[in-house]
Amino acid sequence: MKYHKVKQTRRVVRWYRVSFDFREPFRVFIDGSFLHSCIQKRLGAPRELFSKLLGSEVKVFTSKCVQAGLRRQGEEFAGR
Repeated sequence: MKYHKVKQTRRVVRWYRVSFDFREPFRVFIDGSFLHSCIQKRLGAPRELFSKLLGSEVKVFTSKCVQAGLRRQGEEFAGR
C-alpha cells in the first residue's frame, strides 16, 4: 500500500478512536465474498490484512450463516 493511503487510513482510524471511543482490539465482521476473494487471490489471512491496514490488533468474525452459504455455493467457495 502506498504511503499516502496508509497515512490517510491512520488518520481516519485515529478520528474514530477519539470520536466514538473505539478501542483495540478492533472487531471486524467479514462476509463470504471477502473471504472468497482472499482465498482466490491468495492475499493471506484476513486478520493479517486488517491488522496491517489499521495498524493495530484485530479480531476477525464471521457468522455461521455466512460459512454455511459458502459451503452451499460449492467446493470452490468452501475454502480449506
